[in-house]
Amino acid sequence: MSDLLAQDPFSNTDRAMDKASSDTEASDESSHDRFAAMVDEVKAKLTDVDGALFRIADGTYGYCTKCGDLIDTDRLAILPTATLCLKHGNSHSL
Repeated sequence: MSDLLAQDPFSNTDRAMDKASSDTEASDESSHDRFAAMVDEVKAKLTDVDGALFRIADGTYGYCTKCGDLIDTDRLAILPTATLCLKHGNSHSL
């Protein structure tokens, strides 16, 4: 995540003083939006991993958070952060 933040053109402190042309400014804005989206995605994945580690620690990992049934091991192999069985959803949301 720190590498992504370092590559964000808005992380350059000299940028505020720069009198860049409008096409450079538009490019920087687009790059910033792309990097911000990637950082948000990494944060969401880290939250999912933290949740899975918590469920491992408290003994609830691998169980559907909606019905309590075991989540299929094939599903967990593909999506280790899954919180729902196939019957209750195809997402890994908490």
